[in-house]
Amino acid sequence: MSKKTKEEIAGAGNIHQLKAKRKNTDSTPLTMQEIALPLIAIRHKIRKTVKTLNTARDEAYQYGRKARQLKGYNSPFYAGRIAELEQTASAIHKGMESTNAALKAWGYLLMDISHMLDTCTTLAQRCELVNVNVSDRGDLTESDSLAHIIFVHGLEDSAEHRGKDFKEGAMFEALQLVFMDFLTNTEEGQAVGDSLFEEGGLFESIPTYKQDKEGNMQRQPPALKLIKPTYH
Repeated sequence: MSKKTKEEIAGAGNIHQLKAKRKNTDSTPLTMQEIALPLIAIRHKIRKTVKTLNTARDEAYQYGRKARQLKGYNSPFYAGRIAELEQTASAIHKGMESTNAALKAWGYLLMDISHMLDTCTTLAQRCELVNVNVSDRGDLTESDSLAHIIFVHGLEDSAEHRGKDFKEGAMFEALQLVFMDFLTNTEEGQAVGDSLFEEGGLFESIPTYKQDKEGNMQRQPPALKLIKPTYH
C-alpha cells in the first residue's frame, strides 16, 4: 500500500460529517447531502482502487495468455520469451498485493461509516445512497443495514447488475475482502468457516484437505449420508 493511500485512509475520519464539526452549529437535523458526503468520498476511493486492480488483472492475463500460446508451439526457441512473459505476469500480481490491502482498508472504513449511517437513515434513504432500484427493494426490510444491502443482497447499483448470477460492484468487492479477512484471520471467523463443512453446514458434502507432517495435502472425504428414496 502506498504512503499516500495510507495517509488518505488514516485521515478519512476527518471528512466524516457525522463526526467532524459542522459549519452550522444550530440544532437543525443533518441534511441528506451531509449524510451522504462521507459515503460518496469512500465510494470514490473504492471505485478508483477497483479500477486499478481490474486494469492490472487484465494486463497480467494478457501476458499469461501470450505465454500459454507460445507454449503451445512446444519449441525451445520460445523458452526465454515464455519465461519473460511469466515473470512479468507474476510481478504484476505481486504488485497488486498492496492495492488489495488498500481496498480491504477502504472496506473496513466503509463498514464503520455504514454503522453510523444506519442510525440516521431510513431503508429508503440507504437504498438511495447505493442506487438500489425501487423494483429491487422487495426483499429488504428496515433492519437491513447499508453493509447488508451492499454485501448480503448485492444490490449496489442494482439496475446495472440485474439478472446476473453473481454479485458485483466496487463496494461489494471491498466488503468481500473484509469478510475473507474475518474468516481467515480471526478465531470467530475460522469457527464460522469450519462450521460450513460440518453436518448440516452449507458445504457438508464437499471434501476438505489437511496437510500432513511431510507437507502433503490429504483429502478428507465428507461423511456418508443415507438419503431416503423418493417414490413417485
